[in-house]
Amino acid sequence: MFKRFLAVFFVLVITASFGVISVAAEDSPTFTVSDASANAGDDIEVTLTCEGNPGITAWKLDVSYDRDVMQLTDCNIGGTFDGVMTSKSVDAYPYTLSWSNDLADDTSNGTIAVLKFHIKNLSQNYF
Repeated sequence: MFKRFLAVFFVLVITASFGVISVAAEDSPTFTVSDASANAGDDIEVTLTCEGNPGITAWKLDVSYDRDVMQLTDCNIGGTFDGVMTSKSVDAYPYTLSWSNDLADDTSNGTIAVLKFHIKNLSQNYF
């Protein structure tokens, strides 16, 4: 069968580095990637979120994934954080999102971005 079930959590790895500046906070925010699955030829969306944010002034996310299996086609910024959000072209690898707010700690929680991937058509011999 040509179509294969693909679990994105096996091929999508988020490496996050962020600055926790708030002195009073002992906790760090949690950056999460939603689960998704697809068949060859499908398009999927993966949501990046931030929760438990005690207050940060900057973060950077490098999105790595198996480019033999999937292709990043779009990124929609969530608008959760006030400040300056930057991102590279979807053709850049790894794909990088960064945010900063030099004025104050931001305690926002919610959707950072929604990444859209295309799952490539793979031969049965790939796995």
